[in-house]
Parts: sequence; structure tokens; C-alpha cells
Amino acid sequence: MSTAPDAVPRSTRPRRRHVAFLVAVVSLVAAGLLAGPTTEEAPLDPSSSAPDGLLGLVEVLRASDVPVEVGLELPEDPTTRLFVPLDRLNRTRQAEVRDWVAAGGHLVVADPTSPLHELTPVGGGLVDSIGPTGRAPGCDALPAVSTVTHASWTALEVPAEADAVCFVLGEELAWLVATGHGQGTIVALGSPDPFTNRLLDVDDHAVLAASLLAPTPGAPLQIVPLPPVGEGETAIADLVPDRVWQGLAVLLVAAVVAAVARGRRLGLPVEERLPPVLPASELVGSLAGLLQRSGRRGSAADLLRQDARTAVAAATGLSADGDPQQLASLAVDRLGVDVRTADRALLDAPVDDDETLRALQTAVSSVRRRARGGPVSSGSSRSTDPVEPSSPAHGSSVSSQARTSGSPPP
Repeated sequence: MSTAPDAVPRSTRPRRRHVAFLVAVVSLVAAGLLAGPTTEEAPLDPSSSAPDGLLGLVEVLRASDVPVEVGLELPEDPTTRLFVPLDRLNRTRQAEVRDWVAAGGHLVVADPTSPLHELTPVGGGLVDSIGPTGRAPGCDALPAVSTVTHASWTALEVPAEADAVCFVLGEELAWLVATGHGQGTIVALGSPDPFTNRLLDVDDHAVLAASLLAPTPGAPLQIVPLPPVGEGETAIADLVPDRVWQGLAVLLVAAVVAAVARGRRLGLPVEERLPPVLPASELVGSLAGLLQRSGRRGSAADLLRQDARTAVAAATGLSADGDPQQLASLAVDRLGVDVRTADRALLDAPVDDDETLRALQTAVSSVRRRARGGPVSSGSSRSTDPVEPSSPAHGSSVSSQARTSGSPPP
């Protein structure tokens, strides 16, 4: 069984290349559209004017005479409010922040997964998955806020000791939960989206920010930024820019497209008929018959004897080029061939006529059959070998040879 060397028609190759080229172009365009504009600024950065930055919040609060500082070190003034929009602090800094709150500080955390508030986040409902939705606070803690609209209504489980709960999203679930910690207060939010540059001017988001972060005119505020690279809980993968991942994805798509375009297509298996294989003994017999018909009885006798010696050597483990007398003895002792047949088949002797050559062929066939484990046939027994004198084919060749030489057929 083999495969067709070129199973794919040549007429289909250009079409396949065109399809691969089209897929590559579409992949590159899609990657560019999905990647969007290049930005090297981290999300929720107080100095970033990107849609997900917090520069607008800082400018609005400063315009309202609120001193806003940005730093990782905790403030010494206990009246300063601390705002953590995205918690990537390490455990040491998180413990320091909680100790600072326990000493009487006021902390606002907008990261639902932050361990600073120790509340469990729960995913939003089906309505929030459709798009931005507006909700009223529904609590006395935010009297100036009417509506807040965004699409990140991540709920937090409300503990029994909660001091204030706003934007209720279900039974014992809310988007804003305030709890006491020591002598201070921790206000946890389900998301920081209303404070970003993109949504700060929507509905009462600026009012919400002022109510939570600067309720008293002149009260200072400190925003905790992302820690520097190598500090905090930032994983190694987070340090790799998004553009690098996008480039690797495009390279992967290109490799797949190239493999599809240049890959080898194996066709259906094609069955091939093997050439006929003739047994060695039949080949030797045929050659001997040809030599006989050409009058070269000596060469035919040598060929037949060599075939007999090869058979005996294979059966006894000796070399076919060894002493013929030793091979004849082994044929008698180990293979059970009678002495006369073994000597005639294995030992050199002159062949003067066709009758002697036919007797030699009969002896060789007997020895070869015995070497294969078959029964012993005497020199006068009828053989099944196709080249033996008793076979019709051989008999006709010998008869033909006899007629050519002028002697009567046997």
C-alpha cells in the first residue's frame, strides 16, 4: 500500500493559496481592530487621561478645594481619606492599611476582590449583563445622589455588622457596603467605573465621588496608585504589555495559516500489486533445464549440486562452501537421506548423458525436500518437483533435448 504522490490536483493549489492569503489578511485586520489604539498607561491611574484613568476625578476634586495627594505611604493626618481604586498591594502594605483604618482612618475601596474589606464579591444579574443600567442609592448615607449608571454592578455580600448599605442588588447583596473596623470605617464598592474619566460626567457620578471621598470641604484625600513593578501581587504575565500578547497571537495565526497553505495533502491509498516471487528451487530447476537444453550438462549439474549443498547447509548449520563430503555425511546422519542419493546430489561427478542428469535432479529434489523436513524419496520414486524428470514440463524438455541429440527419449 502506498499513497498517491500528488493527490491534490494542481488546479486547486492557487485557490488554496488565495484562501490562506485572505484568511491572513482578515486575521491581521481583526487583530488590529480588537487591539484598539496603543496605550501604555495602567488602568485607574490618577495621572492618566485615558478613558479608564482617574485624572478627571483628581481635577474635579481639586477644583472643589479638596487637597488630593497620590502616594503609597499612608497619611499621617487622621482626617485624610484614603481611596484605593485598584488593590495590587502586597500583604504587608494591606496589613498596614487595615491597621491605619483601625486607628481611626476612613478607607474607600473600589476593588471588589480586595482583601482590605473582607467582603465576598458576587457577579451581577442578567439585567446588568445587557448594558449600563441606572440605580438610585436607596440609603440615607448618600442624600445628594440621585442616579448612578454603569455596567459593572458587582454585588458584595452584606455582613450583619454593616453600618450602611446602598444600591441594594438582592437579598443581602449591595454595591456599596460600609463596615466598621476598629475606630475607623471601610467603604467597599463593587467597581470603580463611575469614577473613571469615561463615566465621571454621567448622571450623579461626580456627586457620588464627592460624597464618598470629600464630604467635608477642605478635607484631604489620598489616592493609592498601583505599586511599582516588582512590588505587590502583580504576576509576571501582568508585566508583559498587551501589545506583546497581541503580537504573539498574530504570529500564531500566521503560523497556522502557513501550515494550512503549505502543508502536504496525502491522497487516498493506492493498492499496488507486488511482482511474483518464484521459489529458489524452481528458479534453479529452470536454469538447469535451460542449461540442459543448450547441451551444457556440466554447468547444469554444478548448479543443481550447489542448490542441494545450500539446502543441506541451511538445515545443518554449516556453510554451503564447505567440504561436500562432510555435507553428504550430515545429510545421511541428520536428515535421513540414503547414502546413494546424498552422494549423487552433493558430490562432484561427471555427467555424460541426460539420463545421469535426470538422476541427479531427482536426487537433489529428494535432498532438498528432506532438508525442508519432508519425506525421503528414492532415486526411482516419482517426484513432485516441477523440474524433475517425472514432471510433464521437465519430461518434455528432456525429450526435446534427446531428440535434438539424436538419442531416443527415456
